[in-house]
Formats: sequence, structure tokens, C-alpha cells
Amino acid sequence: TGTSTPTSTVTPTATDTPISKDVQIFGVAVINQTPIPKMLLDVNGTNIETNEDGEFSVTLLDIGTYSIQSGLPRNGGVSAIYFDELVGTGQQLADQSPITIAMQRHISLGGPVCRQVYNGIEYAYFPYINTASVPLQIPLSTGPLNSLESFSGQVSPPEQFVSGASGFAHPLSHFMQAGTYGGRWRIAGQELAISGPPQLCSSAGDPGGCSQVDSALYQRVLTFTRNVVQRQVQTANSLVGRTWRPNPSNRLVIFNRGARSLANIRSVLDRYDGTFVCQDPLISSCRTMKVNKQAIRAWFYKLYVGTPAGLSPILRLEKSQKAELERLLRALPDEVVSCD
Repeated sequence: TGTSTPTSTVTPTATDTPISKDVQIFGVAVINQTPIPKMLLDVNGTNIETNEDGEFSVTLLDIGTYSIQSGLPRNGGVSAIYFDELVGTGQQLADQSPITIAMQRHISLGGPVCRQVYNGIEYAYFPYINTASVPLQIPLSTGPLNSLESFSGQVSPPEQFVSGASGFAHPLSHFMQAGTYGGRWRIAGQELAISGPPQLCSSAGDPGGCSQVDSALYQRVLTFTRNVVQRQVQTANSLVGRTWRPNPSNRLVIFNRGARSLANIRSVLDRYDGTFVCQDPLISSCRTMKVNKQAIRAWFYKLYVGTPAGLSPILRLEKSQKAELERLLRALPDEVVSCD
């Protein structure tokens, strides 16, 4: 008879190779508690993007080792928005979820939108500050991380930001429509809006820039005139009954003369309050005004006209006081710019 051959069933046995599983890592990216939408996060060389609320979620292997850092372009290891690198296994990162990534920015707003005039054209100037020592980039593809809204829809912000304080400009007409102003630059979690006519830029070094006239220059003229008037009144009072015996109607002649000159000089100077000195031709919303130094001079000179004979000591300082006025007038600009 035939002999049967024994058979066996091979049963799989456990090995030392661990079996991985998917885990979910999630959280929010913020700067100073403010969520940052569309922020790029580099997870082991692959970028993921936060949503409109700054939230992120990614599936990783529990036993894999991962690094999460800024996904924005780097220059010498530096990026425009940065944070301390997160390192751990997928399981470790999952255990920490929800993770709040506290970030910092190298690119920030440098002030409000202001207005420049260059070759007779108005520009909206958007200032920024890059605190890094190298140029940094925020691609336009990141949307709200670097975007510029305008009525025309035809202008964009730069992608490259130089080190230090700088800015960029576009014709103001892009942000105007039927007499209304509007626009918004969103950059690294901050916003800069145009809701009305921007103030003239005060940085004299910028192309088309204007510098505001120091109000102290005007004040020095007023202060000097006031001091001269006070000195004349004091001198007149000291001479009453000695070299000067005025009748009642003339008793205040020096005081009234001085008050009238001082008031008129103040009226002239008030016209130039808040004005600028500009480098380039102007547009319709600005006008150039001559500083009326002759009117100031004429009113000051009236302080010596009609001085009664008994008050001749007042005139002893006329020459030196007029010379001091001329010195103060030379410090004033010959013309200034006033903008609506």
C-alpha cells in the first residue's frame, strides 16, 4: 500500500520589524496670538499650508522622525517668518497636538501709507522694515501673506524685501475711484490700508519726498518779536514822568503798536503751519506758496516808526534787532508746499 506524506501548515510569526500607523498632527500658527493664514510649513522638505484661520493638519507615520520649520524661502538660513524648529516622531508630535506654533517676523510695516510726488505724479508709498541683515522673500503665491488690493487690480507688492527700512510705491491713481480712496497691503500677518488721501511723505531722502518745515523756525520769529515788544514796553514804562510825559490817549502807544505788529506777524506765519519743502514738481492737490518774509519784515519795522521823542532809548537797539530778525528770516524757506 502507498505511504502518505505528512503535511504542515506554516503559521506566520511576529517579527522584530515594528508596524507603523498613521497619526494626525494639527494646530495653529500665530504671531503675537494672531493666527497667520496661508503660512507655509516645511515638514521634512514638503510644504503644507495653514488655512484662512491659521490652522494646519497633516498625517504622519507614528514611528517616523520629523522636522517642522518655516516653509518660506531662506537666505542664509533666514526666512521672513520664522520659529524654533519642531522635531520629534510622528507619535510625539501627535501627543503634543493641538500645537501652537509661536512665530516671529523679520518683515513688518514701517508706518502708514504716505504720498510722494515724483515728476508731477502722485504715488502711494508703502513703507516696511526688514530686521534681518539679508534680503528676504515672501512669494506672491502665498496670497494674504503678501498681497496688494487696489481699485485697478493691476498692481502688486514686491516679493523681495531689502534689509533695513525701505518701501515701494505705485501711482496713487490705482487706489482711487470716483473720488474715493481704497486699498490694502497684507504682509506677514499685518495690514496697511488706504481709506482716504494719504499724508505727504516726510522722508526727505526719498525720490519725490517732502520734508515738513520745522515749526520751531516760525516760533523763533514770534518769540523774538514778542521779546522786542516787551522790552520796548518796559523801557517806555520806566521813562514815564522822566523823559516822557504822555497824555492819557498816548499812554499805551508803545504797547498797542507792539501788539498790532506781533498779531500781524503771527497771522502771516500761521499760513505756513504744517507745510513742506519738496524736491519735485507738484500736482493739483498741492500748491507752492512764497514765504512772505517782506510782510514779516514790514510789520517788525513798524516797531520803530512813530516813536515819541521822549522814548528815544527804544531806538538804540533798532539796528541790532533788525539784524537779528534778518538772521531768523534767512533760516526760513523761501517757499513751501501746502497739500490738501
